[in-house]
Amino acid sequence: MLSREEKAKIIEEIVNIFNSYKTVGFVDFYKLPTREYREMKKKLNSVNIKFFKKSLVIKALERLNKKELINFLPNACGIIFTSKNPFEVYKEIKKLITYRFAKENDVAEEDIIIKPMVTNIPAGMAIAEFQKLKIEVGVEAGKIAIKKEKVLVKKGEKISKEVASILQKLNIKPIPIRIKITCLFDGKIIYPREVLELDEKFYINQILKIFSHANSICEKIGWITRYNVSNLVKKAYLNAIELSIKIEFFNEKNIREILRRSLVQVNIFKSLTNIENMEYVYAALLLHEAKKEITEENIKKILEAVGIAPDEAKIKSLVESLKNINIDEVLKSATLQPVQVVQTQAPQETKKEEEKKKEEEKKREEEAVAGLGALFGF
Repeated sequence: MLSREEKAKIIEEIVNIFNSYKTVGFVDFYKLPTREYREMKKKLNSVNIKFFKKSLVIKALERLNKKELINFLPNACGIIFTSKNPFEVYKEIKKLITYRFAKENDVAEEDIIIKPMVTNIPAGMAIAEFQKLKIEVGVEAGKIAIKKEKVLVKKGEKISKEVASILQKLNIKPIPIRIKITCLFDGKIIYPREVLELDEKFYINQILKIFSHANSICEKIGWITRYNVSNLVKKAYLNAIELSIKIEFFNEKNIREILRRSLVQVNIFKSLTNIENMEYVYAALLLHEAKKEITEENIKKILEAVGIAPDEAKIKSLVESLKNINIDEVLKSATLQPVQVVQTQAPQETKKEEEKKKEEEKKREEEAVAGLGALFGF
């Protein structure tokens, strides 16, 4: 039994822990083997854990006016305290895991599988134990050999006494041991284990998706921000090019696109007619654009006008090929498309380039998070 003075001293110690450290939380020591716990604790960096009696922790929390934390207190209570932030601490704790032998009625967290192997168990009465569990075995060099892979226990099932015995004989430890945190507190916010378990990458990706969606909405309604202004300027430029082409306002900015479209149209004509000579295709396309009938006589006149001796057979073939074709529908495929610049890349990147990429990716993630606020003026 602790004296009143000893209890008061412990309560004071707990109060000082809460007042002195950035992050404080609770650890559940229930069924946590001492030897394995000590091994895991040695691997912790700048994280302290200390066991306290639950009733004394409650009195300390009442003195601190933090009664809301009482609900997270386990019966076998330990206090974790550190200068690190809650998620950093939890990530470090989560990595610490060791295993123990199974006991009867333990629940398998994953499928427990025995793979083919030659064991160190001498052949004899033990063979019957394996056969009882329908494990296919034989004898090699006087030892029991498992011949075929076997799922002994499926995930979520209880482990029987017989299975626990076999696993121990095979030196298989299937039951994970972890330091169980019930909550962490940073002086303002309580983070329950369920919150701390959240997948960091998943939520970063969700934020990026939300940012992208919000950015898209802003672009559609014309709300200009530093995150969409570049795209809006590009769209405005492309719209201006498209408009100038439609009203036939030719200039050095749109002439390349006009020529590109013309070439696309000519290539489409070539695919329809199988005529390789470009001048015949140009003549047919010119007649179509001028809303003139594509006839042998009209094509012949155009070719003669520019000094080309017409080939009657080719002209006839061209006109026949286009007779039942809806040229306007076919030419719809020749739409305005932005020019894409293809950059070549070395087969293997240097480490510096890889590091630079990672830094840029991290920066984009941070900007995306900040950008959500910036988009809506927060």
